[in-house]
Amino acid sequence: MSRNKHKLAIIYTFLSILSWSFIPIVSKLAQTQIEGSLFLFYSNIFSFIAVIVYTKISHNKNFRFKIDNKTMFKTAYLGFLGCFLYYICIYYGYKVANPIEVIIIQYLWPILISILSLFLLKEKLTVNKIIALILGFLAVVIVIAKGDILNIHFDSLSGLVIVFLGAVSFALFSVLSKKEQIEPYLGVILFFAWASLFSLIWVIIVGKLELPNGKDMIFIMINGIIINGISYIWWIKALSLWQASKISILVFLTPVLATMWLMIFLNEKVFQSYTIALIFVIISGILTLRQKNANSKIID
Repeated sequence: MSRNKHKLAIIYTFLSILSWSFIPIVSKLAQTQIEGSLFLFYSNIFSFIAVIVYTKISHNKNFRFKIDNKTMFKTAYLGFLGCFLYYICIYYGYKVANPIEVIIIQYLWPILISILSLFLLKEKLTVNKIIALILGFLAVVIVIAKGDILNIHFDSLSGLVIVFLGAVSFALFSVLSKKEQIEPYLGVILFFAWASLFSLIWVIIVGKLELPNGKDMIFIMINGIIINGISYIWWIKALSLWQASKISILVFLTPVLATMWLMIFLNEKVFQSYTIALIFVIISGILTLRQKNANSKIID
């Protein structure tokens, strides 16, 4: 692979990671005025529009939709898991729980991928996976116990359980996506199309469909267009230019950056126990991905 492609892959990767690291900040600030269901609905609308425009521009307006019933079905349930249920859960978590605790639980999804792959993809249980699972479990215990295992607190346990459900949802999305053959750009567009529909139904069920005010719309547009929209395209581009095995490990810069932004912009206090739990999650995720890399033959 040429050096220019390598550099470009790194740029796209870090643009994606940087974008995703602002999810906690935007989620926390936006939900002081607007309900999470409404926030997600409008964000998905902007994401859907943004990825269509970006795809058209990047393909010199020559991109054509080739959609059949099978593709619609595949993207419907994948869009539900990865672009609707996942975000509903983590937005709720950021609203009711400590955001640093949410970050730690949220980034258990690589470990959960390892567990789900045992059953859905018939992968083997290895030493790396066992260590990763133990570290992930310890991270959850540390978060719930707030560093004091003999005196466990349950102040925001319900919120963290919902976030864990979101992590499971995203892990399912990732595992099942491996089994489906969908053109990446078309897949992202349809994921957000379906997620917009699911979000609309959810808003009607739990809340009220209304137009957000100007301040809320700014957060929605930032989140929809960049953080949860074009970032997906950047990620696809990065994967097409560099080994997925190497890029995936860089994902674990996201919770580190996210925690740093929370400390800087929202003055969140990071306890020593949170730091230990975050380190456990990062190490366990890297172990999981390294095992996957060892079993993969990826050609540059």
